[in-house]
Amino acid sequence: MLSTNIYCYLLCCIVVYVASLLPAKACQCKELKKLGKVELVNAESVFIGRVVSIDSTDNWHKIIVFEVLDNLKKDGRKKISVSTGYGMGDCGLPIKTEQEWYIFTQIIEGKASATICGRSILLNDSIASLGNRYGYDDFMLEKHSDNIARVAAEIKYIRKKYLTRTP
Repeated sequence: MLSTNIYCYLLCCIVVYVASLLPAKACQCKELKKLGKVELVNAESVFIGRVVSIDSTDNWHKIIVFEVLDNLKKDGRKKISVSTGYGMGDCGLPIKTEQEWYIFTQIIEGKASATICGRSILLNDSIASLGNRYGYDDFMLEKHSDNIARVAAEIKYIRKKYLTRTP
């Protein structure tokens, strides 16, 4: 009887040890495809904005209030609130006040939300300072550097094809 308990204990220890060796990745993003009309139409908001305030809602989310500098969907809003996680492992945007962002939101759990896995990107900071300031891993640095050209192309696409109508 005692030997059975020892075997169970050893087995549990081995399972815990092996599980601790596995890499833990809380946030895994898929590669973004080229922006299409359906995704653009389904977006809750697409804009360039400056962070005005950051309010905590709970331990998992924060609400970012943006002053809209360029409302690419042309819906007339001057301020937009966006829900996101706190950053890094929860896929939230690591946002600080006064930063300027290209924001592309979707409705998640009834709220306009943005994550690092989406199209949103910080506009007014260098890649080197991103790594130093936030401790981003290589994935984040690659994601941001690769996406600078993507964002410029998306903004041009949005203005040209769907949202800017010239008489």
